[in-house]
Amino acid sequence: MELCLLYERYLRDKQLKISRRDILLAIDSLPHLNKRALFEHILNVRLKQITARSPNTEFLNIAGKLNSSIYKETICHTSAELTSIEFQLEQFALHFFDGITDLWCEYEIHCLINKYPLPSFEYSPTAVSLSYDESHYQSKLIQNVETETQLYYTLYSVAPLVLADAILLCNLCTFIKEHKWYEMLYSLELSTQGTHFLLMTASHQSQIPILVSTARIQYWHQRSDWLYFSPFFQSNIWQPYLQPEFEQILRQNLQLEQNGRLDCSSIAALDSSLSELILNKSRICEILRLTTSGNTIQCAFIIYLAQKHIMSLLHAQQFSLGFVVIEQPLMMYYYASLTNGEYLYTAASNLQDTGNSTFKGLWLIEKLNQQLRTTSYKEYKQRVFTQKKYNRHQAIGERTRG
Repeated sequence: MELCLLYERYLRDKQLKISRRDILLAIDSLPHLNKRALFEHILNVRLKQITARSPNTEFLNIAGKLNSSIYKETICHTSAELTSIEFQLEQFALHFFDGITDLWCEYEIHCLINKYPLPSFEYSPTAVSLSYDESHYQSKLIQNVETETQLYYTLYSVAPLVLADAILLCNLCTFIKEHKWYEMLYSLELSTQGTHFLLMTASHQSQIPILVSTARIQYWHQRSDWLYFSPFFQSNIWQPYLQPEFEQILRQNLQLEQNGRLDCSSIAALDSSLSELILNKSRICEILRLTTSGNTIQCAFIIYLAQKHIMSLLHAQQFSLGFVVIEQPLMMYYYASLTNGEYLYTAASNLQDTGNSTFKGLWLIEKLNQQLRTTSYKEYKQRVFTQKKYNRHQAIGERTRG
């Protein structure tokens, strides 16, 4: 059914049973060739209105802006900047989804999955039991994933997908749908191009591997696409957060300009001066969009194993420094437990809208590779739990002294 007809029926009878699938199929029927542009325009209009009415929301991420009282007031009114189709889309998003970003994400997933016919082989993502035996997993770095034709299963579709689509589906279902990093909706193409890390396990019923973790690797010449250097992560909500021995550790492990100095007056100044200090840019990279699949317990194991495999592969490629933005608490507890300069903090922000501190930092790849290579999952968990307990006691002590 066409979107406008579905909307008219909904207005006549608010009790009408309309499924999410009905809405997704109605969007399919729209004559617009670029459906993504429709969602982007609706979101841009509303974000601009939110910032205009409340300038202090400028440095919130998109999830925070859409969760603000200003947004709830804004969507009560039509906008001359939205076409009737765009307004109808927004209304369906508000009443049947968790807003326009949720509908956008669901539509991207719908389009991906519907590119593939239902397989004759019965594969059930929910029935997959991930092993805790490290030998059951393999990893590799793939350049130009857009040219790969091999199929991969994921935990999000019954059909196997070509690699670029499988990576995109994992990103949509984890970072965007689950963790609400809606900024990624504007750069979905990064998930389908370039160099990516893959962690896989075998399927017992098929020769097609199951993808359980992915990450994008970006080289220095791609720095215009780096999340680390993007405007949001260069804004004043990020404060430089350096260990006292930060520069000393860097100089011990990398070739740096002898007379260069770090400028810690702002995060943008720090990032710029740090980049200028590093002489061999071919040995640095950014690692982003690290996804893990499975339930909470499985994800904890997969994220440990993914880090272990990434370090090994990057070290083999002669990378020495990895730029990362991390919100995942288990990873940060682990890094905090290390004492030999394996991870260096550069900045931190307690984002109001996520409830977690987020950190910008650096992987010293050779050191982390050495550490993880000799660390079992049991030892990794022990470090994480001990550090978490220590942090909790520290926080209680600070509140008591306060």
